[in-house]
Amino acid sequence: LHLLAVSGAHLALAVASVERGLRALLLRVSALAERGDVGRWSAALLLPAPWLYAELAGASASARRAAAMATALLLARLLGRHGRASRALLLSMAALTVADPFAIFDVSFQLSCAATAGLLVLGEPVAKALQRVTGAAFGLGAVARAGATTLAATVACAPILAGLGPALPVAGVVANVLAVPVGELMALPLCLAHATLGWAPRAERGCAVVASGALLLLQAIARGFRHLAWLAVPLPPPTAGQRAVLVVATAMFLLAPGRGRPWGRVAVGFLLFVGLEGHARLAGAPRGLLRATVLDVGQGDAILIDLPDGTA
Repeated sequence: LHLLAVSGAHLALAVASVERGLRALLLRVSALAERGDVGRWSAALLLPAPWLYAELAGASASARRAAAMATALLLARLLGRHGRASRALLLSMAALTVADPFAIFDVSFQLSCAATAGLLVLGEPVAKALQRVTGAAFGLGAVARAGATTLAATVACAPILAGLGPALPVAGVVANVLAVPVGELMALPLCLAHATLGWAPRAERGCAVVASGALLLLQAIARGFRHLAWLAVPLPPPTAGQRAVLVVATAMFLLAPGRGRPWGRVAVGFLLFVGLEGHARLAGAPRGLLRATVLDVGQGDAILIDLPDGTA
């Protein structure tokens, strides 16, 4: 579903593709190419593009966050500065939260921010680790990079996903390696192209047929992995304290100055998270106490009895 939703990844791919094409065209204009960096011209021309695309896509919270991040990077390119993705992410989150304080409660906004942060924080180290294990031995460097990308995003989104359902679908890590190329490199460009081919009915029908085939292949991948129930890891929803620790630790990691990463701070955040998990488990299953909890479920009775030996 996420591959078919108009998400930040769609906006980034569309804007980046247009920017590269525009830059290639401007390089062919001798008068501009001789005057300096044509990348600054293409960035200036494309400043409205992210917001136009976001509005066309329905102006979801995730699309607007991606548009704000793309704008920050384009402005940095226009001013001749080195655009830093982590700063652009934090600026986009802050700007959208100020403009719409309720955006932070939007699940698409939360997943968009978490996935992007996961790619920035975990993408490179996970990719290097997987390439050391698989790339050298089996020549699977490209597969390792793809797996690292989806693994980094999944790990970052896990606390949010754990609060939405009873289990975390680990099969999605493998499924995305197969589905992302089909969805992002085939279905998305074809669907976007189809929207512009109204003037050529035959080309429009041909594009629709090929795009439909890509979507059917994507559907087949999703259905195939849906039946792998044993790859769904049951996870309890994180506590409010654990969510706060994750947010603070990620922000401190992204805001770290210089090239080094504050792994010590991340380790402290991890220990705090584990400590809070231990506290939650002890509070959830008291020892030596008989506890009766009456749950309000509407029309019916639901009573949980915790016995002194720890069983329920």
